[in-house]
Amino acid sequence: MDIKDVSREDPYPTLMKSALASAKRASKRKGEIIHDHPPVHRLVSDFLTNLEKPGPGSTKDVVAISLVQVPYPPCVLTRNDLRPIMISDMRLETHHRGTGMLLHILTSPQRDGADVTAIVEDGKGTALLLQLYHQPSESVVPARGILQPGGGCIVKEPFLKCETNGAYYLRVDHVTDVVWLDNSDEHVPEEWRTPVGFPNNDSNIMWARGNEAVKKQGWVEAERLVATTPDEAKPAYLNRSIANLRLGRPEKALSDATQCADTAKLFERSLVREASALYKLGNFSKCIERLDGLLLSNPTNSDASAELGRARARLHEQNTGEYNFNEMYKQAGKTPPLIDCATFHGPCEMRDSPGKGQGLFITRKVAAGELLICEKAFAYSFVEEDSAEGLNVLMNLSTKKTVVGGQALLVTQIVQQLAHNPKASSEFLKLHCGDYSKAPASDAGGLPVVDSFLVEKIVSLNAFGAPRTSQGSSLIPPCGSNPQDPRNGGGSNHTTSGIWVLASRINHSCLSNCSRSSIGDMQIVRAMMDLDAGTDLFTYRRPGFMESHADVQRDLMKWGFQCRCDL
Repeated sequence: MDIKDVSREDPYPTLMKSALASAKRASKRKGEIIHDHPPVHRLVSDFLTNLEKPGPGSTKDVVAISLVQVPYPPCVLTRNDLRPIMISDMRLETHHRGTGMLLHILTSPQRDGADVTAIVEDGKGTALLLQLYHQPSESVVPARGILQPGGGCIVKEPFLKCETNGAYYLRVDHVTDVVWLDNSDEHVPEEWRTPVGFPNNDSNIMWARGNEAVKKQGWVEAERLVATTPDEAKPAYLNRSIANLRLGRPEKALSDATQCADTAKLFERSLVREASALYKLGNFSKCIERLDGLLLSNPTNSDASAELGRARARLHEQNTGEYNFNEMYKQAGKTPPLIDCATFHGPCEMRDSPGKGQGLFITRKVAAGELLICEKAFAYSFVEEDSAEGLNVLMNLSTKKTVVGGQALLVTQIVQQLAHNPKASSEFLKLHCGDYSKAPASDAGGLPVVDSFLVEKIVSLNAFGAPRTSQGSSLIPPCGSNPQDPRNGGGSNHTTSGIWVLASRINHSCLSNCSRSSIGDMQIVRAMMDLDAGTDLFTYRRPGFMESHADVQRDLMKWGFQCRCDL
């Protein structure tokens, strides 16, 4: 909704046609067994030569194109349930269900548009390219922190493909289809093991290394060093807790912090970490409990006092819907415009809406202008309007649609959230996904299973485009006007994209009874008129330029309904 769709704008139709032709050619080779894998030394040499080539001089030159392939489900088996398979046993364009491939990373990695790649080998010494999709951005986790040279992994139910230049590669679309292995793992052959640099994984030395990584803000290294530290080194959990917070993994940060709560000398620091994680998770009441406990033991802790004030302000917003909107606009001037506010779920509830799936209904009588929802985005990807920097393109080969801007980044962001914060992300998976067939399980042996194609489908049907703020930007240009014309406010062409789970439940009608506006990553919904209890909330979806009535109805079928409003 309000996303910048460029499916009909040059050069994207040509790019889509080329991608579809390549996919068709590849499908003709489905089932082939490969007998001409190049020798390892040649693959490594060619890859490293390409790696050393100078990249673009500026992010303005970078265009990351994400191709959404024909959907396939993620693996729902644990690694112990998989049969081993070698590269020589694989067939092209085939998902090898029930199998797992043990791989050794031979080279430094490279970011190639939307994927992270490196040369890997199997247990027989056969090598090829490994392509991983939906990995964290370079600013969050450097490529070398994802594919570490000398490291090992297991790819679940591997998928072998062939590039247009004839090179063979493994494509991994689901982040949970890769199991990362450390040196001590029983699956790693002795000849693949790399020295750790200190004797017997000494916990004190490893803690010191992790502590140094935290000081240097090397969050990936800090998280990994602590992850291999023996359980008795409890101070290390505090390092990993702050590392997970910085990596956007508050559920894991909270779990690590609680490991130290029973240790007297770590009690205060563990409460600080717990409170920080609870704040990020939006659990402000428990955050306040932790900070109150901390100040009870140390009333002079000024940092805890300041955090307690923030947490109480958020809880007040959450319970009352009273906000300092001037302060919100001030925060929206920053880039990205992430607002430090809580979500207010006002007098509305989710119920079945006849003929329209689920909807939001008013629970009591409300007056025109009353605040119904003020929701912080579940996920938000800010891209400046008309910016050429770091252009991200998402091309779906099944729907033949192309969008630019934040939506491509949004899919990866949500995939990572589902992988690392599964409990806090569960409501996202309940959003409308059309006719998509979900995987039979959401976890494998207690670990989350993330379907990136399901995420893309939900995002395509539920994401909102949004300006930095609605002030000076028309969310609904005049009906029938050209959305490309800047005189109309660019209302349907926002490059910034977000998911607001609660607001996504509001259905369409040409006769709206509520309005929405944006301040950064906050979406605000107000009643447009006096409404009685039990009223189904509706917002207006503006028809595109030159869309006919039939076009509008066809587009609404994505959500499984037809508009039968009085107009």
